[in-house]
Amino acid sequence: MKRDEEWLGRLDQLKNRFGVDSDVILASTVGISPAMLAHVRAGRRPLPLPARIRLLDKLGYAFTRDKLLEILPNEARAVITEIDNRRHTKKMLKKGLEA
Repeated sequence: MKRDEEWLGRLDQLKNRFGVDSDVILASTVGISPAMLAHVRAGRRPLPLPARIRLLDKLGYAFTRDKLLEILPNEARAVITEIDNRRHTKKMLKKGLEA
């Protein structure tokens, strides 16, 4: 639940930073419907991944691998980490063969 509270805090941060006075405008800014934002605020739905990325972009976050992995669902994070590890292993093996 802590992660959801962090996203709510980031939404409020965006709202304050740009002087947005309504959740309707805030929802549009991050690319979701006002109804979805109401569900997110009530804790019934998580903030969708594309909205998280747009939110972080609007707040000026530089995307690093770690930050991107942090916002992904566990299943996606595991797949990306596995692919990245395989790619790194192949690269290291290739370097070893060239040496």
